[in-house]
Amino acid sequence: MKRKCKFLDVTITTDDYPEETSFEVKNQNGKVVMSGDSYEEKNKRYDDTSCLPYGDYQFIIYDTYGDGMCCSEGRGGYELYVGDTLKKVGGDFNKKASVEFSLNGLVPPTPVPTPGFNLTTYPGDVKWIKNKKWFEREKSKGCCPYAKILYKERYANIDYRCCSNRLHELEPLEAVGSLNYLKIMIEMNSSVLIYGDSLAEQHFLFMICYAWSLGRQVNLEIKNDAGRMYKPGTEWEAHIGYLNIKYYRWDTLTLAPINITEPDYFIVGGWHHEKNETNMISILPSFF
Repeated sequence: MKRKCKFLDVTITTDDYPEETSFEVKNQNGKVVMSGDSYEEKNKRYDDTSCLPYGDYQFIIYDTYGDGMCCSEGRGGYELYVGDTLKKVGGDFNKKASVEFSLNGLVPPTPVPTPGFNLTTYPGDVKWIKNKKWFEREKSKGCCPYAKILYKERYANIDYRCCSNRLHELEPLEAVGSLNYLKIMIEMNSSVLIYGDSLAEQHFLFMICYAWSLGRQVNLEIKNDAGRMYKPGTEWEAHIGYLNIKYYRWDTLTLAPINITEPDYFIVGGWHHEKNETNMISILPSFF
């Protein structure tokens, strides 16, 4: 028998005041068919799923204080998935925000990558604000698990390069404003190729650890393990939402013998392992 309902997934990532947040999903008759409240833990991801009958619906997110979920009181937010499709992501609102959507049995078209993604869609200036509460929360997350995977054969003896013993040297400054990188990662249906030696490797690691720190799911795959990113030819791939990131290690300033689909974005890391008789070549990372 054919199922006449469709899955709706609501993901709530709480801010510093989880008790202020709640949501409802109402059908076309105004009846509440799904809801969530009584959140207790700060900066935690909560997932709710229901298979709702086909029809028209409204999702409403509330904040009792009236300052939304992002970004002055933590980096909370919500994600609304209709089937496997991300319908809406947000967090910057006042007392409430709403989204209208329909559930039906139609298969949505395959998303088309968008080369030339316009970062100016997310304008704003960065402000550095001293925020000890935010800093302590970030410290409490510990070392990125992907750093432990990446560096387990090289840097396990120095905390996988997480520098946990040097955090006291940092000023607790939080960057507020400018680009919403979480929104970009979720909505960016594109491919990125990161190519080069350990400097390029660090770009790859930064992107997946940043996504992890924001509670995003990272699907990581070793395509060609030639020494845990230590030797040329190592290839790793990560999927974060619709974003696909590939890293290929190559230590010399030559074209690597790889056959790969042309990416939407190409990041080249500096070859500081490339030597001649007297000098070491260093190239700053660039976007093409």
